[in-house]
Amino acid sequence: MERKVPAEQFVVPDLRCPFASVVNAHAEDVREETLRWASSFGLLTYESSRKVLRGAASSELAARCHPFARREELRLISDFYAWMFLQDDRRDESEVGWRPGQLFDDERRSLEVLGGDEPTRRDELSIHALSDLRDRLDSRAPGPAWMRRFAHSVESHFDSTAWEATNRARGIVPDPDAYVS
Repeated sequence: MERKVPAEQFVVPDLRCPFASVVNAHAEDVREETLRWASSFGLLTYESSRKVLRGAASSELAARCHPFARREELRLISDFYAWMFLQDDRRDESEVGWRPGQLFDDERRSLEVLGGDEPTRRDELSIHALSDLRDRLDSRAPGPAWMRRFAHSVESHFDSTAWEATNRARGIVPDPDAYVS
């Protein structure tokens, strides 16, 4: 059943932020480094992926959310954001986005690698990139509990993408309330 919502409910007032926007001083260098990192793992397989990373989406987000991070920290954050963006592109641009079972298997393997498993030759390139991210995160994490909490957050994100793929495969377009709940 389609629900019509009056357009006037979506009027957004002018927003005023009294704080200046701060961007990390390493943003441009990190953008180039993240692009090289993604390329080194063969992750730029879709044109949309190349456009997103060339357009600085992950590094700009990292630089704005972490304006005072040191360069290596910012690079790690940017690389992780890029990995997540590229995973999203893969779901949107390939058949895996329509196959919840395959998506579930891929995401399960990602969680195993985040948990410490080493990638094998059979694993996709994105799993090898995730292993690199895991090792870099682990070396900076305050302890094992932090890494478990991080992996749990990634798992929660994966749950939402599996839900989306299941809906897509069934031809279901959830209403806005379903996304919020």
